[in-house]
Amino acid sequence: AFEPIPQIFSALRKNFEHRQIKGCVLNYGVSNKKERATFHYYPEMAGMSGRFADREIIVDAVGKYMEHDKEMLQNDTSRLSGESREIVKTFYENMEGQKGLSDEVGQYLSSLYKSQEVECQLTTVSDVIDELNIQAIDLLKLDVEKSECLVLEGIRSEHWHMIRQLAVEVDGDTNLGIIKNLLQEKGYDIHVDELVMSDSNAPKEENTYMLYAIHPDQEQKQNDTALENLQVQVSERTIREVLKRALPEYMDPRDIIFVPSIPLMENGKVNMLKLKEFKPAKTISETGVKLSNETEFEIHRMWCEVLKKENIPHHLSIFEAGGNSIAIVLLHQKLQTAFNVNFSLVELFRNPTIPQQAKLIQNANSKEGPAVTVAKAMNKGAARRNLRANKIN
Repeated sequence: AFEPIPQIFSALRKNFEHRQIKGCVLNYGVSNKKERATFHYYPEMAGMSGRFADREIIVDAVGKYMEHDKEMLQNDTSRLSGESREIVKTFYENMEGQKGLSDEVGQYLSSLYKSQEVECQLTTVSDVIDELNIQAIDLLKLDVEKSECLVLEGIRSEHWHMIRQLAVEVDGDTNLGIIKNLLQEKGYDIHVDELVMSDSNAPKEENTYMLYAIHPDQEQKQNDTALENLQVQVSERTIREVLKRALPEYMDPRDIIFVPSIPLMENGKVNMLKLKEFKPAKTISETGVKLSNETEFEIHRMWCEVLKKENIPHHLSIFEAGGNSIAIVLLHQKLQTAFNVNFSLVELFRNPTIPQQAKLIQNANSKEGPAVTVAKAMNKGAARRNLRANKIN
């Protein structure tokens, strides 16, 4: 694994050590030659950092993701109920119709993408193959923010036969054409998925693709020992005992489902729709999340409603728990209604965890006063829990 920016490399190395990953992390960027280059590091959005990371293009791309959510809402009627759909639809209409709200969201996004210039060392794939005496590469994965052509250019001809598969995030139609031609010349079978596309059918450099390539001449070796281990029958209790020793409490799975095989799509990726069709034989009860007060319990319940999940770990942010812009809009509406308060949607983005949102509600301007509205919300939550408990009894 490679990471050129020192601040991010430090986190990567700690992650490897914490997870006890048997691998090698290198504090280099990868390109077509050895040199030093200036990278743009975004402290608030580190995943967008890179050698050719342009702030305006990134902010525009975030806007396109929001447009994508809006389009999904219009085309997929099964995602949201009528009431929820109306809330999100109203938000997008207000964003387009009110310059103030649109400007506020834009200013917030711009504030996230303030960069620092960092000098980084670059190397090539071939130099690493030589230095580490690598004999084969089962998978070369590239996500290098517009540097993918340079990385592939840095692979010498005598090393291509070592690379069995590639997974490449490609930025721009020009780069896509160059990489497809190169890999086809090397004999790879190629599949391309569209990730983020512009509105126009014309070639665009802001389009993003995932390209998968596999060399048909490379034989896949079967691991007989692994196959035998997979066929061994184990109980759910055995699995849970192992997981309790290996994982922190918040990562204990709610359900364990035995499946005959992992369903795959034609391109080799996991077929998530087919995988979700498998259901657990029984529901495993959980102890629930650890929250400190009634306000946080009520917010957690709303998270579960909006995200359609149960037992969401309390330490996660709404985004880590699976939330997107649509979920944030719905949560914003529910919190304001339940607690009878008013606060900006942007404040919800700035306070993505349950404790932060509880504090946000307590500090918000209430129509009836904080004590009254919080009490009302708590009474409503307590009533629901009592009703549920009576049904169980």
